[in-house]
Amino acid sequence: MHKTTLLVDDAKIRRARKLLGTTGIKDTIDRALDEVIALAARRTFIDRMGRMEGFDRKILLNVRERAWR
Repeated sequence: MHKTTLLVDDAKIRRARKLLGTTGIKDTIDRALDEVIALAARRTFIDRMGRMEGFDRKILLNVRERAWR
């Protein structure tokens, strides 16, 4: 772990804290970083699905068809 000092916009921390349901600045920043990392993983997954990379096309089309019933 790395200890540092930084200036943080109080309004952004308050808003992020409310959105994330966190209490302290450290918790809010940690959770926000987790959310950014998770968002990147979801984007990668969606991109791979769009290209059908690493997925069985027949199975995915079947799942999609059943989901829209």
